[in-house]
Amino acid sequence: MQTNTHDHQCIPPIPYFNYIGLTYFEPMFSQYIAFYHGVEHDLSWTYLKEYYEDIIAFVREDPHLSTSACDTNYVLILDFFIKYKCLAMHTSSHLSSAITQEALSNDCSFTTILRRYYMTIMHSDLFTGSQKLDIIFLDLVVPQIIMFDNNHIHDFNDLIHQSVNHSSTFTYSTGNSDILTTNTPMFTAGRLHDCTVVYNSTYHTISRCNFVAIKIREEIIILSGWSIYGTRCCDARPPHHIISEMENSCFLRFRADESFAIACGHPELDARYGSILSDNIVVFNPPSS
Repeated sequence: MQTNTHDHQCIPPIPYFNYIGLTYFEPMFSQYIAFYHGVEHDLSWTYLKEYYEDIIAFVREDPHLSTSACDTNYVLILDFFIKYKCLAMHTSSHLSSAITQEALSNDCSFTTILRRYYMTIMHSDLFTGSQKLDIIFLDLVVPQIIMFDNNHIHDFNDLIHQSVNHSSTFTYSTGNSDILTTNTPMFTAGRLHDCTVVYNSTYHTISRCNFVAIKIREEIIILSGWSIYGTRCCDARPPHHIISEMENSCFLRFRADESFAIACGHPELDARYGSILSDNIVVFNPPSS
């Protein structure tokens, strides 16, 4: 049987699920394909969507496969991805278009799509915080790395490996902290413990993942279309005055060597909840003095 054509930016299902720790899907898919096709077959999201119900029925008839899943939610998880994958691809495509544009992109439709994508993931009870960040990485970051920095890669088995190893160096500081350096393909800030910068869980106006930063084509791209209380650009030096024309932007871009500050949350509203919002600013490439 002829294999389905993959979008060259899209990680196929098996390496996708393996990366986020759902390794029990690989034997399910592999045995189904071997049974019905008898030849090596590249499993695509299109194929998975078309044969989803047949695969589930096949797994349920095989006690070994269904019990080896070690996850009673495997049907719900698969159903989630079948319904959500189109949204993820659509969001990634909009991000690629925004990066391609030279001017600052703040399209309202892009903001809406980003927020819908983010909320779909974060409101799900099927995944841990770490898995949710991994999903964002696979859906939004890996395609950009492939498209803009590694578009010669066509071996899907190497895509995630290459992208994970595509670590960028981010130099930053928070509040009164010293200047820090981290090597990561995706810089994150939010209340989730797996973020690069972790905010206090009592900060009501900061999202679980308030913003994502990636380095593409000698630029730092900031994504935050989902944050209710915004992600704002500030002056890099104290007292970090808000740059009004960039307030609450879903998409910000800076030169990779530029010094700039990103503020999260809403101090006045957090004070009403009884929390003092402090250290809510991340300075990238902090000035030396």
